[in-house]
Amino acid sequence: MKILACSDIHGNKKAIISLINLSKTKNPDIIICAGDISGSKMNSKEILNELKKTKKPILVVHGNHETSEEIKSDKQLTNLHKKIIKIENYTFIGFGGGGFSKRDIEFENFSRNIKKKNMVLVTHAPPYNTILDILPVGHIGSSSIKKFIEKNKPILAICGHLHENEGKSEKINKTLIINPGIKGEIILI
Repeated sequence: MKILACSDIHGNKKAIISLINLSKTKNPDIIICAGDISGSKMNSKEILNELKKTKKPILVVHGNHETSEEIKSDKQLTNLHKKIIKIENYTFIGFGGGGFSKRDIEFENFSRNIKKKNMVLVTHAPPYNTILDILPVGHIGSSSIKKFIEKNKPILAICGHLHENEGKSEKINKTLIINPGIKGEIILI
């Protein structure tokens, strides 16, 4: 499966056009957005309507700049927050919002009994103690998300939130974790 992943668009119209063009040239099977879609110039509905022009299935979690309620699921778009869906041989698990606390009890409660094969985890917050959560003040990611990744070993974890770390990736054991950022990344799984 070929994924076009992005995060932290923040209503940037040029970025949306670039993502649509990337979708045309790379022809992904699915688009995944890891939150912070809206911005001062465009709201989440407008941005998601633009992304729908790709005619690709879209999975979205909200960030800390919009609420889950702003993202309306329909035939093409799925609000993945607190959901588990299967597409082909992959199970997509989503949890949006947050990004400011080391421990997320709500995520822990949601994910406690999830045990699936071929998992793709989509969160807004990055996992703790990785190159995706480091700022000059130190590591500020979610230890709850990192523990989930260590225990359940998804094949891929997509996150966002920290613009300073966009385009970076690393592995936790065999799990590829990536912050695709505003430019987007094509990921093959």
